[in-house]
Amino acid sequence: MAQITEASAPGAPMMLEMRRAIERLSKTLDAFAALASTLERQPESILKGKSGG
Repeated sequence: MAQITEASAPGAPMMLEMRRAIERLSKTLDAFAALASTLERQPESILKGKSGG
């Protein structure tokens, strides 16, 4: 039981890695949401790509 407590402590390496993984996953989901929104508004953008300014 002590091993579980140590592994789940706020500064434990496993907890830090889990936090980083969750942060990366969150950023990835935000990017997919932005992509989905763009494709809903401009479905042709998947064929034409990003338009130059």
